[in-house]
This record gives sequence, structure tokens and C-alpha cells, in this order.
Amino acid sequence: MRLYFAASTLIYRDSLIKSDVKNILFAFPYAKNSLLRDFDDYLTKIKDVNLFLDSGAFSVWTLGQKIDKEEYCKFCLEMSKRFKHKLNSMQIVNLDVIPGKFRTRPTLEEVEESAKLGRENYFYLKEQGVNTIPVFHQHEDIKWLKLMEKDTDYIGISPANDIPTAGRIVWMDTVYAYLKDRVKTHSFGGISSKILTRYPLFSGDSSSWTVHYRYGRGMKFKYKMKPETKEGRKYMTDKEVKGYVDLEKFATRLWQTRGVNWKD
Repeated sequence: MRLYFAASTLIYRDSLIKSDVKNILFAFPYAKNSLLRDFDDYLTKIKDVNLFLDSGAFSVWTLGQKIDKEEYCKFCLEMSKRFKHKLNSMQIVNLDVIPGKFRTRPTLEEVEESAKLGRENYFYLKEQGVNTIPVFHQHEDIKWLKLMEKDTDYIGISPANDIPTAGRIVWMDTVYAYLKDRVKTHSFGGISSKILTRYPLFSGDSSSWTVHYRYGRGMKFKYKMKPETKEGRKYMTDKEVKGYVDLEKFATRLWQTRGVNWKD
């Protein structure tokens, strides 16, 4: 199992380096020159890195904006050229289309149209030489998931953010009752222990490892807090990163005992 550490900046990279973190996620809207320079530096210290590129479509959608597919395509091709010989692997997420407006429930027509446009983007990018991971969203008809399974062996699974966790779990149960472990899947709906132990994920991601450094409070793991100083926050960030690395190892071993052993 791969747990990708989402990063909009790499000023915390010492904590990642200390734990030999090999899985890094960037989102297109935040992949500025400073981040890419820091990543170049990171690659001189950590070997066999796996990079996961996300379109950031959801983040941009919450602001009432959209991502231009041609710009995203250009970015993906440039990233592939820049890092192709420096990485163990690079995965790219399709430019999916989020229906409706932020904080409103989309209509069935809007959901269907967005799924159709997302699939069109998938094939547009593929024609340009960019192979991507399509994303299946909650509320979409399962026919779209079945089409994705015919297209690829790696699919993103994205529960809705506007319903309680219990409702997301019910939907994910339905998704995995169909998919089982026939294809690799990436969780865009969090990586709680409940999700990691319930579904045979190939990968997931989290940005919560940076929360303590930014806000002075931990999110995932409960440790005895250090004083709220720069050094204390650094210490706690180190602890958070190690906790996620240990969680990744635990989930990998657990699913291996259940007969699921993903190959890179």
C-alpha cells in the first residue's frame, strides 16, 4: 500500500527525509517553481520516489473556478519530462469535473454531465500522451465505474464530502463489493484506519501530516505534546510523519495476510 504525503510546500521536507518517505503528492494549482525546486533537492536525498500528480479540480471548484485542460495537459507533459529519469514512478490523476456548485447538492443531470465530461478529458489527455487515473465519484452511476475498469487498472475512488462518514462507508462498500481487488484503487476520501482496514486500497493520500507544524495541533496521532515553539512543532511533525509511515506498513502487511499483495 502506498500512502502519499500531499504537499503544497516542502518546507517540512526534513521530517519526510528523516522517515525516508518515498511517496509524494502534488496538486497542479500548488505546484509552483519553489515547490519543484525543493522537490529537485528532495530527490538528491531520497531514492526511488513515487510522485502522484493531482489535478486539484476539487480545490479549484470550491472557489468557483475551473482548470483549463490544455494547461493541465502541458503541465503533466512538462513534469514527465522534468522528472522521468529521477523517479521510481509517476502517476497522474485525470482532470475530473465536479458537478454543481460548492455547498449545493447537484442534480442527477449535473452529475451525469460531469461524469461524461470527465471521461472526455480522460481520452483527450490520453491522446496527448498523458495516461491518467480516472476518478469515480459518489452519486455517479456505476456504469461509469464499469467503463473505467475496461479502460485502466488504476481508478480513483472519491466519496462525497457533503454527507456523513456513515453514508460514505455505505457507498464505498457497494463500490468494493463490485470491484473487490481486481484493479488498483486510490482513496480520495481519507485514510482513516477504518478505511485502510476495510478496503484493499493500492494507495491513498493525506495532507494532515503538516497540520501540527502549521497550526500547532496534531490531527491523526496522539502524542505527548512538546511546547509550542518552532522546535516543538518540528518534533511533533516528525512524529506525525513516522505515524503515517507506520500506518502504511501496517495496512500493507494486513492486506498481504488477506491475500492482497499489490505489485508496483
